[in-house]
Formats: sequence, C-alpha cells, structure tokens
Amino acid sequence: MWTYLPSEGTTADDDKTVILFNDYLPKCCPLLTKLSLISRGNTAEFFQHHVQTLVCLPNMDSLISLHTDMALLFEDIHNLGQYSWEAILPPRLQHLTVRETGFEEYGLPPVDQYLVPLADLFVRLAQDCLDGRCCTLKEIRYCSRALYHDPAFVLGNRIIKAFQSSGVNFILERL
Repeated sequence: MWTYLPSEGTTADDDKTVILFNDYLPKCCPLLTKLSLISRGNTAEFFQHHVQTLVCLPNMDSLISLHTDMALLFEDIHNLGQYSWEAILPPRLQHLTVRETGFEEYGLPPVDQYLVPLADLFVRLAQDCLDGRCCTLKEIRYCSRALYHDPAFVLGNRIIKAFQSSGVNFILERL
C-alpha cells in the first residue's frame, strides 16, 4: 500500500522539491506489480499541470496488473482514434481493467458519435494483441455504461468477436 501524493506541481514543505506523479511512480515504485488508480472524474485535482493522464505507464516494467479509469489513459475522449495502446500500456502488463469513468468533465458526445470510436479503440487493441504488439496481455476487463446504450449491442458484440481470435480473455461488464 502506498500513500496518495497529489501530483504535478506539489511542493514538499521540507525541501521545496516539486513532486510530479508521473516521475514519482516509476522512480519510487519500480517493482510495483499491481496498480489500482481510480480518479472518479477528479483528474484535474489529481494532476495539476497540463499532463492529466498516466504517461508513466510505459516506464513501469514490473507492472502486470492495472485497474484504472479510462480518463487516466486517454485525455481526449473526442479523439479516441489518435491513441495507440502499445504506446500507453506497460510493457509486461497481463491484466487490464478499464472503467469508463472520469470523462464526466468533458461532457460525453452523443452516444452514436462516441460508441463507434470506442469500439474501434478496443478492436485495435484486439488486433495489437493478435499481431504481438501487446503480447503479454492475458485478460482485459472493460466496465462500460455507454456500450449498453446500443439497443442491439452491435458494437459490444463487435469488440467481443475481435478478441475471440486474439488469445486474450475479454470481459465486458456493465457499470
């Protein structure tokens, strides 16, 4: 267990040192194997500078299990197509749980504009696993509200089908 540090730009009282969370985590916890970090939409309070996502994850070589909010991985929900899972995730990650929370401050776009890019994002992850770019992943759990707005669940089924041939256990849960 570790103590929460308000991150970016926090000054330690004793020596006036600035503590940056994305620098602190890999340097001070290099052997961390499990991380559960949920912001519940408070990314602005947690990260006080311009970088409000976990950009340190690719430097976390020992991390094998990650449970976090989608907003801590992807800063801009309106441009999900710009992100590469390989560039975001730790290199040895085996278990990933992503909760579809933390985007409330952005104001979700209409569901039909949001769901297709969201599904594409996860289909790309399945393809990355199949192509060996995210080859250490064994299980992905996605906790979603938005995918269940699709009455026929077409996009949810599209994601599930993409993972069937990837060798990764994909679990879709309703929030």
